[in-house]
Amino acid sequence: MACKKLNHFAKVCKSKPKAANVRLVEEKESSDKDVFSIKSNKKVPTVTIQLDDHPVSCIVDTGASVNILTKETFTKLKKKPVLRPNSTAIFGYNPDQRLTVLGCFTTTVKHRQKNTTAKLFVIDGNSSSSNLLTGDTSEKLGLIKYLNQVNVPTDLYSGFGKIKDLKIKRHIEDQVPPKAQAHRRIPNHTRKDVEREIKRLEEADIIASVEGPTP
Repeated sequence: MACKKLNHFAKVCKSKPKAANVRLVEEKESSDKDVFSIKSNKKVPTVTIQLDDHPVSCIVDTGASVNILTKETFTKLKKKPVLRPNSTAIFGYNPDQRLTVLGCFTTTVKHRQKNTTAKLFVIDGNSSSSNLLTGDTSEKLGLIKYLNQVNVPTDLYSGFGKIKDLKIKRHIEDQVPPKAQAHRRIPNHTRKDVEREIKRLEEADIIASVEGPTP
């Protein structure tokens, strides 16, 4: 009974309620910059920081390019900073979904005995779980620590191991139609590092540039 009337069935009832379009908002930014909110069934790393002596719960997201504050959180601040106009585009995992940026401000962010100056972007949203701290800000507050790469003894290992003179055949079902996967957007602050690594791998003959799609 879609309309809650007697003897009315959902498939044939002409007074069925209209379906509402509900969309999940995700985060991302660009100058192009990117903001990636952690999506996991496990407990996400959250921390309570101080913005002008006001406690704010944030997610530590090392993949985020900018610090994010939702409109709901911003309106609860005791001393509301003046928002400056912003021309930076903010997106989430979906590159077609641009978020509404209300403005940005720079303030002192504190956590325990450490503090740093950070720029925060305010987006139109009402979920405190969307507040994000970048890896750079989190490191300055002592929340995370980047470890050095493990040193490999050069007398034991050198270069890359390669299998020569071996042909590999991929077995693909003819009935399975090919599908193109859209390229996932690379965060702006890591693009130069990615390009540098791709060039290094090409020069080391580990990967090769291709003109068309690969299976």
